[in-house]
Amino acid sequence: MTTKRRTWPIVLAGLAVVVTVLVIALAVAGTFFVRSNVQVAEGTSRERADAAFEAARRPFADVRPLLVIGDDKRPALTPGVETRHNPGTVSTLHILAWDADKGSLATVNVPLWILAMKPGPIVFGDYVSDAWKTDSVHLDVKDLERYGPGVVLEVSSPDGEHILITAQ
Repeated sequence: MTTKRRTWPIVLAGLAVVVTVLVIALAVAGTFFVRSNVQVAEGTSRERADAAFEAARRPFADVRPLLVIGDDKRPALTPGVETRHNPGTVSTLHILAWDADKGSLATVNVPLWILAMKPGPIVFGDYVSDAWKTDSVHLDVKDLERYGPGVVLEVSSPDGEHILITAQ
C-alpha cells in the first residue's frame, strides 16, 4: 500500500510540469502571433503614412467601401452596398492606423478565423470611438466574406488621425 501512496505525488508533479509547459508554450505562441501580426513604425512622416494608405487602398480603387461615416459621424452601410461583391476570398482584416501626434503608423492583421471565434457580430463603432457605442454597425465574418475583398471603413479625424480597414 505504501507504494501506491508514493506514486500520487509523482503523478501530480508530472501533471503540474505538463500544465506549466503548455502554459509557457501558449504564451510563446501568442507572443509570436501578436509580434507577427502587429507592427508599429514610430517616427513615420505624414508623406510616408499617406503613401502607405494609398498603397493599401489602391487594389480596391474600383470597389465601393462597405461602410461610410454618416452625417451623424457614425459608421453606416454604404447605400447600395448590397450589390457589392468583389470576387475573391477574404481571409484577413487589415487595419492601418496613423497617429499624427506621435508620428506612428500601426499595421494590424487579424485573420478571419480569429474573428469567427468571437461570439456575436463585429461592432465597428466599439473599436473606433466611445461616442459610437450606440447605433454601431454590426457585421459578422459571413458578411465580410459575402461582400468580398475591399475597403471596409476609412476614417480621418480633424486632428490628423487616419484609420483604414480593409478585408483581403
